[in-house]
Amino acid sequence: MKRNYRAVKLLCPRFVGRAELWARARARAASPFDQKWHLLRGGGNLILNGMRSQQVRAIAGVGAAASYVLSHIVLGTDGTAEAVDDAAITGPVPVAVSATTYPTQTSLRVEALLDSATANGVVFQEMGLRMANGILVARKAFPAITKSSLFEWLMRWTISVATPVPAGGATVTLLGIEHLLKLLANDDVTNRPVNRMQFGTGSDAAVPADMVLQTPITPVKDIVDRTEGAYSVLLRAFLLAGEGNGFPIAETGLLAPNGGLIARATFAEQAKDSDHILGFSWLLESL
Repeated sequence: MKRNYRAVKLLCPRFVGRAELWARARARAASPFDQKWHLLRGGGNLILNGMRSQQVRAIAGVGAAASYVLSHIVLGTDGTAEAVDDAAITGPVPVAVSATTYPTQTSLRVEALLDSATANGVVFQEMGLRMANGILVARKAFPAITKSSLFEWLMRWTISVATPVPAGGATVTLLGIEHLLKLLANDDVTNRPVNRMQFGTGSDAAVPADMVLQTPITPVKDIVDRTEGAYSVLLRAFLLAGEGNGFPIAETGLLAPNGGLIARATFAEQAKDSDHILGFSWLLESL
């Protein structure tokens, strides 16, 4: 049986982040804060190589979806400036994420509360954002501050898409960004990773607002192979000899389990007939 192949490269958007540390007096404690939240430390943080390696795996459905959830904000004692290859927090005090919100369609905010009875007397100089699999994905260093039993602390982290989702060629859709953020937030993770490819005959350039393929055909095919690189995952699927024949295939999409279109790509037409198996691959890379 003869084989034809088509391949596209998909660049996953880059994130930026902002980390904030807030404090308020515990009930009945004499304090000028008057039990209102006040910002102690805050500013832009460094998104680490850990995020680059993990976000592409999260989209591609490598391993358990729940492992990519942003599960903890971790306080630490090392004030050394951030570096992209940071992988750990010194003297870690992990605090479980207790709330998630979506300030915009392309951003996610997580919060964690450190109560007044915990880590008192410790001088903190850093905080990090960690996934359930233990990977550190963002870090913020700040001037030293000592935790006191008079206060509880609120850690707030916001991550947002930094680069516009490119149009044309291969494009992550806005729905794809939403799916990734919801996976990171532990919001219905069963519907978040990519698990199928769809094909079609539409030739209009892919744009972030795409919700479906322009002219889809059947069948929709399961992804049968995932090959991991340091910051990439290669996905493969095949139209077999008896599938999709007679169609000039010119577009493809990556689908979530609930059918949501996560990414779309167009390419030069490829005729499909019963003498050929069409193999198709998506190379997902993190910026």
